[in-house]
Amino acid sequence: AAALLRSLPEVDPDKVGIMGCSWGGIITSTAIGIDPRYAFAIAVYGCGGLDAVPNHWGGTLSGNEVYKKVWDANLRLDRARMPILWHSWPQDAHFSMEAVNNSRKKAGSKISELCLIPGMGHGNLTDRAEWFAFVDSVLKDGKPWIQAKSSKLEENEIEASFESTQPLESAVLVSTTGTGHTGTRTWVETPATLTQEDGVWVAEAEVPAGTTACFLNVKTGPLTATSDYFEIK
Repeated sequence: AAALLRSLPEVDPDKVGIMGCSWGGIITSTAIGIDPRYAFAIAVYGCGGLDAVPNHWGGTLSGNEVYKKVWDANLRLDRARMPILWHSWPQDAHFSMEAVNNSRKKAGSKISELCLIPGMGHGNLTDRAEWFAFVDSVLKDGKPWIQAKSSKLEENEIEASFESTQPLESAVLVSTTGTGHTGTRTWVETPATLTQEDGVWVAEAEVPAGTTACFLNVKTGPLTATSDYFEIK
């Protein structure tokens, strides 16, 4: 399909990307480690490392050596170089947040952004503003409209800094005290502080006692961007 698109006279072959939802997200995260020609990638829900997810994937694939040695997207993600957006939601029953974040960190791309939307739902979505903003900015400017520059969790404080081409409006902490698969946990949103200094936006929040996983979201209009995801053992 990508080769066909690139062959069309009305298509700029240097601006063809790949995106997929759910199983398509698995295919996306696999393909970008094989085909370097994509200008961008958006993996919605899907990722690699499914043999270790404590749900139906792990139950099916934990003993499948063909998957682990041949098909797992994580085997080749270090070869990916295009900008990537990993888009999911913490209550997803199929793909754990830890697995999504692990694939994000394995990608060899300098730009490998995370966007986690509480309550988003699992389906073939068509109206997420983050996708179009990401693609437009990457193709026009060579980088996304917002990038998470640093994230840290120290004791009971979480902090993340962002560089954004648009003014940010708010920040929230998303956290859970549950255990087990992230899709079965209860996630809570609480306000976080948001400040700007020298063109860098900083979101900060106090992490509730007993938290087992958390991240920060910053927002402007319909757009959301996410800090690093932290799993607290």
